[in-house]
Amino acid sequence: MARKPMFKTKYNLNDQRVYEIIQRFENENYLGTVNKLEELVQEYEEERRMYQDYSRDELYTINDAYKYLRANGIDWEYNIFKGRLDRGSIPVIIGDDGNKYILKSVLDNILDFHNEVYSLHEAYEKIRKVNPRLTLRAFIGRIEKEKLPVIIVYRKRFLPKKLIDDLVYIYSNYVEVSHALSIYRENGLNISRNTLERRLDRGMLPFIKLGKKRLIPKDVLMKSIEEERRLKFNL
Repeated sequence: MARKPMFKTKYNLNDQRVYEIIQRFENENYLGTVNKLEELVQEYEEERRMYQDYSRDELYTINDAYKYLRANGIDWEYNIFKGRLDRGSIPVIIGDDGNKYILKSVLDNILDFHNEVYSLHEAYEKIRKVNPRLTLRAFIGRIEKEKLPVIIVYRKRFLPKKLIDDLVYIYSNYVEVSHALSIYRENGLNISRNTLERRLDRGMLPFIKLGKKRLIPKDVLMKSIEEERRLKFNL
């Protein structure tokens, strides 16, 4: 009986960006963003406690403040904005005319903060687009288990945009071992997890390691599947 062809192909991983991302994770570079944002939150809290006279050019009416935020990229519905005013999470000043005003510095701090972060749900939706297998519960679990840097403001969790953008890049171009096994099966190759893990251990397939998970480049995985199908099915 003829022996099955042994799968021996090796591939090199040439992806400078992913090495830079891994280095950021290892060096905890995202914590710099967290520290910066914590300073912004502290400034914001100080401004909430300040009630002194301000010149008119430092104050925005409620409607003008909302337009200012929208014009600068914060896509809130008006009801969301109004709700934050009512709950006091955005401080207001009562003018001599009895109307409510918001300090421009408060608005600028809000803009600075939101330019640097995604809310937890925004972050999840970004990653889910490139990793549909990821559930919200699993995403929250990874945040807590892997201790990804999170900023909590008024009981809401935010994550640095740079971190999420890096994860989006990784999940756009790499797959976890369990996902790779599913792709093998979809292509008629029913290999075991141990077999795939051995290929990684022996350098037959390149991988990166993020936390405790190994991820395989999608393009390399598909090339290896194509070659294995050709050998197995004489294509």
